[in-house]
Amino acid sequence: MRAIRVAITIFAIGLLGQATYSAHASGGTWRTLDDPNGVNGTFTSSISSSGDVLGSYFDSNQVLHGFLLHNGTYTTLDDPNAGSGAGQGTTPNGFGPNGDIDGAYLDQSNVNHGFLLHNGSYTTLDDPKAGTGAFQGTLATTFSTSGKAILGIYIDNKGVGHGFTLKGSHYSSFNEPNAGSRAGEGTFPDGTGPHGDVMGAYVDGGSVVHGFLRHKNAYTSYDDPHAGTGAGQGTFINNGSVNGEIPGGYIDSSNVIHGFLLDNGTFTTLDDPNGGSGSFEGTQLTGITPSGVVSATYRDGSNFEHGALYTP
Repeated sequence: MRAIRVAITIFAIGLLGQATYSAHASGGTWRTLDDPNGVNGTFTSSISSSGDVLGSYFDSNQVLHGFLLHNGTYTTLDDPNAGSGAGQGTTPNGFGPNGDIDGAYLDQSNVNHGFLLHNGSYTTLDDPKAGTGAFQGTLATTFSTSGKAILGIYIDNKGVGHGFTLKGSHYSSFNEPNAGSRAGEGTFPDGTGPHGDVMGAYVDGGSVVHGFLRHKNAYTSYDDPHAGTGAGQGTFINNGSVNGEIPGGYIDSSNVIHGFLLDNGTFTTLDDPNGGSGSFEGTQLTGITPSGVVSATYRDGSNFEHGALYTP
């Protein structure tokens, strides 16, 4: 589950980096990705360096199922402990070494749990500091650059988000220093960069979303110049590429979502032309390959969700 999806869900229930702005990216082609079983929508979570895509789809009962898209074939991924009610289910998030995948599932009591999928076997990951109430819990979102650790989010018993790193069996916490401390606020790490950097979003004390990058324990905030500044609006960033490009998105003052690529301090908007222009419609970028192929999700004018790939 990508950081902004987590943040929006929590809103529903409960350092500025120096940057410039560039015009919309030109050229390139978009391709829609709809899992054949996703009769109620499909969204992507990440893309591997070789172009495999992770994501999830909603079935006819609004239950969430993960998928791996490899060479044009969709394979469903379901944690056996995931709930089977509407809105419950499985979301794979990150690619790790040796074919490992991490992610999260929502159980029958609507509690989040992280998971590690290794050689076809699911292992549940629960940060001991996570809350156990509805929509609290643990979400694994990515692997460290070295592949030796899992990073993610835990939501405490007050509904506040925190980052965690899992090495072996040891959980350590981290928080963006500007993150808020009320329900729906906090720190939501979502990806890693080529130098061990951690990136994601934090929600401040006014419930505004900001992107962040942590490099050697120093935090830098990023705000797209076109992002809105109201509660639930703002900027979020995801996994970076080996070339330093960072995909992400922003929610503008009209609550429309737009994708962007951040490269050398410059934001360039990248929107799927099929994305809608209504509230919480639009485009979110979720990952990028070394060759610049971007995974994305867009909500169309009917507020229906689709996965997508952009090839420059």
